[in-house]
Amino acid sequence: MRLLTIVTIIAALAAPAFAQDMAGSNKHHGAPKKNTEQPKTQANDKDYKAALDRLPQQKHDPWGTVRSSGNSDKPR
Repeated sequence: MRLLTIVTIIAALAAPAFAQDMAGSNKHHGAPKKNTEQPKTQANDKDYKAALDRLPQQKHDPWGTVRSSGNSDKPR
């Protein structure tokens, strides 16, 4: 009796997830992709690269404040 109760509870909990998977929708299962995105993506990439070219080139040393200007052979 206990085993039947456990199996029934597990089946009741698994049924909604199974029903969602078997909805019959091909929305997420290999639907063909539209090619309308390609020109928009290329235009966005072109604009992004153009914006990067307009930025001034700056050399930044993130460890510049950590390094000391003295002798580096000193043991710590």
